[in-house]
Amino acid sequence: MNEDEFKQKAMQWLQELEPEKNTITENWKQYKIENKTAFDSQALIHLTKTYCNEKLCLNCAVGNKILSKN
Repeated sequence: MNEDEFKQKAMQWLQELEPEKNTITENWKQYKIENKTAFDSQALIHLTKTYCNEKLCLNCAVGNKILSKN
């Protein structure tokens, strides 16, 4: 099996599919973060679970940017 081929295909599908609409992705709208594809949705969910929920804002580039605006 050629894993790179499967990874590329998965990435392509994520970029072609519509974004998820759920509480997590909706919360990002207040920061004017775009959610155009399923790839974006998965990234926002990952950021939320890895950084936001753990209160690791200062370890996150997005969190730092948001906090520096205030």
